[in-house]
Amino acid sequence: MSDLVVIGKVSSARGLKGQFKIISYTKNAEDIFNYGPITIGDKYIDVQLSKVSTTKNLLVASVHEIDTREKAEDIINNNITVKTHKFPEISEDGQYYYYQIKNMKVMDESCKIIGEVTNIANYGANDVIEITDENKRTFFIPYSKNVIDEVDVKNNILKVKNISDYQ
Repeated sequence: MSDLVVIGKVSSARGLKGQFKIISYTKNAEDIFNYGPITIGDKYIDVQLSKVSTTKNLLVASVHEIDTREKAEDIINNNITVKTHKFPEISEDGQYYYYQIKNMKVMDESCKIIGEVTNIANYGANDVIEITDENKRTFFIPYSKNVIDEVDVKNNILKVKNISDYQ
């Protein structure tokens, strides 16, 4: 598992002084500014992200090291990442960060590996887990007690049940 988690993305440059617009993937958009040093792409490592303003759907940010429009344009479409140890511990049983579940092997009731978690998304009602099987086919299951039997972070296994209707 990587030590970095994507928490946002640079969408465009703004102005002449190196400011840029970002899309935040954090639950509350402005939380992206609370993680301390972040990394943008592979060029800006452990830099401090500062909030400049908000626009209709995006945040405007800056970092000290990016001080021209050209430098801001250089990072368009780059991911904004943070080290996993920056995330607070989750104290509730049954709650996990997406990065902990992504890439887990998926095991059915008969202990057969049926695929790997390739993505997790939330479309409003429930989280939905995308699984890719050995034939590169994908299918989706809801993240619910009726389907998820156990999340074994230590062994990187997601144990599922009652999924025949989803395959």
